[in-house]
Amino acid sequence: MLLKFHIDPGHGWLEADVSLLREFNVENVTPYSYIDPAKGIVYLEEDLDAGRLIDALEDAEVEYDVTYIDHRDLCFIRELPPVCWS
Repeated sequence: MLLKFHIDPGHGWLEADVSLLREFNVENVTPYSYIDPAKGIVYLEEDLDAGRLIDALEDAEVEYDVTYIDHRDLCFIRELPPVCWS
């Protein structure tokens, strides 16, 4: 599994499909993670939420790689709404 990690000058987010989070029961995230509801993609903030997904993948012995995407300016992710599960 290939995961993308977005980095801008102030923060970083791990990109994941909503279905992946639900599959691994990673639904309790902070308001510092963002969602693109049209694409079904969540951007998990680096300090806590990204680690929750990584821990869940490792607990399930799922192999993954991370590719890093460097945004020189503030990232588009900051414009998305925070995750709020209904």
